[in-house]
Amino acid sequence: MPPLSSLAAALDGVSGLPAIALAIVAAAFLIIIADWRSSLLMMQLLYLALAIVSLRLLPPEWAVLRILVGALIGIMWYLSAYQLNRDRSRLNQTNAAAAIAQDRPAVRAKIVPRWPWLATTVTFRSVVVIMVGLGLFLTRASVALPELSPDADFLCLWLTAMGLLALALEEEPFKAGMGLLMWLAAVQIFYGNLTHDARMIGVIGALELLVGLACAYLMVARAAPVPANPDQEPRP
Repeated sequence: MPPLSSLAAALDGVSGLPAIALAIVAAAFLIIIADWRSSLLMMQLLYLALAIVSLRLLPPEWAVLRILVGALIGIMWYLSAYQLNRDRSRLNQTNAAAAIAQDRPAVRAKIVPRWPWLATTVTFRSVVVIMVGLGLFLTRASVALPELSPDADFLCLWLTAMGLLALALEEEPFKAGMGLLMWLAAVQIFYGNLTHDARMIGVIGALELLVGLACAYLMVARAAPVPANPDQEPRP
């Protein structure tokens, strides 16, 4: 295996605009797509692109740390989402079997979204992402971040905007957690390039792991059935 310095030198040609463009596209698709498998794939592509971008801004060891953090979060979320999808399929099959036995329509397990149905469509999300992108592109000169190149500056602003947009559109821990991770990634790029403080970069990486663990727990806990209270009196 080549040393990290040789690997960083080999990837220097793509650590600029190509990696930044990949990160921007992956963050946009995290908002647009709804399938959890595709979302996890986009999240891994985002962390890979951010690790390549970090090779130009930070020591290569921190790029490896970013890949490891993204991989651990992806494994936790995959196991949680796979378990929920399997449990939901079993519940739908049970409801269908009970409906057939009782000769009534089946009731499928679903989560009613907080927002109107329009907010969950791909078209609506695509329009919102395009509008946010145009707004950032037209105003980035007035919000330039210190010690960052124009491309890295736009990447930080884009990740921050996509993170806030995910928190605004989603109530599921899965997508809301991705919004928090994008916001933390923007903070890590900006603060790490500004101060080169290894301890703070490690703290941000630990916060990302805690966010991933908390969201994995909330995904399972939110879908768990609420037991009935035997002491509660029935309503008349």
